[in-house]
Amino acid sequence: MVLDRELHSSYQLLITCTDAVGTNLTSLTGSAGLSVFVDDINDHAPVFRSRVYLVHVAENQPIGTSVAVIEAVDRDDGHNADVRYRLLTKSGGDFRLDMRSGLLTTNRNFDREREEVINVTVVAMDLGNPSLSSTADVIVSILDVDDEVNLLLITFDAPLTEKDKQLLWSGAKRSIFSNTALDQCIAVSRFLQPVQYFRF
Repeated sequence: MVLDRELHSSYQLLITCTDAVGTNLTSLTGSAGLSVFVDDINDHAPVFRSRVYLVHVAENQPIGTSVAVIEAVDRDDGHNADVRYRLLTKSGGDFRLDMRSGLLTTNRNFDREREEVINVTVVAMDLGNPSLSSTADVIVSILDVDDEVNLLLITFDAPLTEKDKQLLWSGAKRSIFSNTALDQCIAVSRFLQPVQYFRF
């Protein structure tokens, strides 16, 4: 019988001895219990809870922002089940990975307008001898935040009153920027010298 610690880590046996076997004498017996513990060998590689992780992080977040916890489990025992994590070299510039906890954090700022998705490969390896390892892919989506200033510049050949500016602001938001938040509107009046700008 082949023993597999992951199926049965120990066995309890009862051993019985009998004397005077095959004679007319009264047989006497004695019994004793025997505990057998199966030692572990490193025959299982770490297994990630998912082969592909779909995560996201908002753009312009500070360095060190938490992204996800990447975790793998090992069916072995002791050092053979102790898992460490690392990033493949090509992923090292974008993120950091805690070697013990598997916490993935940002290592730089991201701009959604420049990159929408970043692929990262994580390696999990046990401390057995020889060590066994496995990999998982992490797909990081960069979420957009409203960091672009929507600016409307209008030129007039007459001075603007406060009422004119209020009407211009409300009209611009309703018509030109009906689907986008208007952050700033600048009206330029060439009627006044020097040229004057009105921001509202």
